[in-house]
Amino acid sequence: NGAQEFAYLEMQYWAVSISCASVLAFFLWHLRQSANNEISKALKYGSLMVVLYLVTFLLFFLLKTDGGLLAMTKNGYLLCHGVAAVILIKHILEKFPSCSSFGEGLLVSSGLVVYFGDILARTLSKMEVSASSGAFIHTPGTQSEIATVIQGVLLGLFLLPLLYKSSLQVWVYCRTLGKQRTQAIEKRAEKGTGSAVFYVSLLVVLLFLVPSWTRLVQGLEVHPFVWVLNYMFTNSDERLLLCAYWIFVICVSIRRFYSISKQSKTERILLRKYYHLVAVLIFSPAVIFQPAFLDLAFGAAFALFLILEMIRVFGKYTLLGTPYINS
Repeated sequence: NGAQEFAYLEMQYWAVSISCASVLAFFLWHLRQSANNEISKALKYGSLMVVLYLVTFLLFFLLKTDGGLLAMTKNGYLLCHGVAAVILIKHILEKFPSCSSFGEGLLVSSGLVVYFGDILARTLSKMEVSASSGAFIHTPGTQSEIATVIQGVLLGLFLLPLLYKSSLQVWVYCRTLGKQRTQAIEKRAEKGTGSAVFYVSLLVVLLFLVPSWTRLVQGLEVHPFVWVLNYMFTNSDERLLLCAYWIFVICVSIRRFYSISKQSKTERILLRKYYHLVAVLIFSPAVIFQPAFLDLAFGAAFALFLILEMIRVFGKYTLLGTPYINS
């Protein structure tokens, strides 16, 4: 209903805002050692804004919920978003210092924290951890099946490294109980077994973990991949035409971009504008005619990117038996 949807959006707003405020406080904390007058002035005003935000945040929940344990629980739940955002942006800036600015890191960290906070909230609301969990964990009354499928796949892929590393540690422990082998045989075994463990973990996530979660939170009886295929080929004239249009635009743009990029006089900023034009041509029809399908396409592309990136980071062999080049 309307009240439930409003409560959900309200919690999402506070989760986003407190994530950004926490990152700002973290940034100001690192600026405090600077002796520059301009930075000191910015530090003073920034600290004032953080304090005013925290006062507004606490007063809002105290006045709305009449205080007590429920208000403290809500505040703690939302403050966890801020702590997670700070930890994540610190990790991003340390691991990718030359690949992202502070603003880009803020967008990525706050977006991931809020997105997976929503996944956690939906999971807890269905599991009914406690009798009062529904009082402070607000979830939308109606969630589209597309959103559930995307969330389930991304949740599984983000849990994949944990499953893979745990399985690999178990295998290493079991291997130490066996017979000792030569170093050359050991290296070949590590490559082959490591790849096998990775792909088996990937199959376990996609075939068992993802459908289990979607069944829990949405009651989806079929496998998400089967649901996607049914969605694609049921009353799908517009969606199939849109896919054909995307393929056509991408092929033409790649060919055109290749010829432009060979010209050394072309400035890099113009090449970026060309990409922007291609993005507008690709996404505009989908936004107008098939916005839900565009969400699904974005989720599928992001999931494919994550799988390829995990293969690159873990340095495992591809299914064809050739090493994935880590450039």
